[in-house]
Amino acid sequence: MVRQSIREIIHCDVLKSNPLEPKVYEPFDAIMTSFCVEAACSYKNSFEEAMKNIVNLLKPDGVLMISTGLNQTFYPVGERQFCCLNVDQTFVKTAIVEAGCHILSAEVKICDTVLADYGSLLFLSAIKQ
Repeated sequence: MVRQSIREIIHCDVLKSNPLEPKVYEPFDAIMTSFCVEAACSYKNSFEEAMKNIVNLLKPDGVLMISTGLNQTFYPVGERQFCCLNVDQTFVKTAIVEAGCHILSAEVKICDTVLADYGSLLFLSAIKQ
C-alpha cells in the first residue's frame, strides 16, 4: 500500500534554499529523511538551515519524519568511511522547532553497532505550523 502511494523519489540538495532545484513542486504532505541531513551538513548552522529548507517544502500541517544517529561522527559505505555532523537530541529538536514545526513524538533507541559510532538513534515526527 505504501509503495503504491509513492509517486516519485526526488533528488534534492538540502543545502539549497530550494532543495529540489531546478524543479518546483506544490508543497508536500509529508517528507521523510533517514540518516541524510547530518551527512550533508558540515556545521551545525548548515544543519539548521537545511532543516528550514526541508520544512519550507511542506504544506501547513505537513508531517516531517526524521531518523538519525546521535553523537555520530562517521558512517560507512562499503570499505570507505565518511564524516557526518555530530548532533544530539536537543540540537535536532531545537533545529526542527526553529524551522517552524511542532514535535509530535521523539523516541531514542539505544543500539550497539560496529558499522558507525552512534550509540543511539532518534526517531522523530513533527508537523509544520
